Amino acid sequence: MDQGSSNDKYSSLTNVFVKKLDKSWTIKDLYEIFGTYGEIQSAKISLNPQTHKSNGYGYVQYMNKESASKAIEASQKGSIQCIVEPYVKRQRSSNKTNLEEWLKEILDPELFSN
Repeated sequence: MDQGSSNDKYSSLTNVFVKKLDKSWTIKDLYEIFGTYGEIQSAKISLNPQTHKSNGYGYVQYMNKESASKAIEASQKGSIQCIVEPYVKRQRSSNKTNLEEWLKEILDPELFSN
């Protein structure tokens, strides 16, 4: 059974992003609803740090890619009352790199040579 790369904990093959969750849902609800599509390794609902209430989205990590595909397919067919998509890890921009590029434009580039 393919469980995705052990080096890539956030592989889009086994992880799904769940949005437009009912804000009353709990982790238990995620496990109950999404567990019907396969064995879940972990699940998380994003919470507002001040109120500790749901932000309306979360993540489910399955043990295999087939289960993740089943959950996505069920969402597309309307079997789940939320939107389920493959998880895609965001690329974070480096403020340092952006700042360095900006400084190179306005200052002497030789200041930045090694």
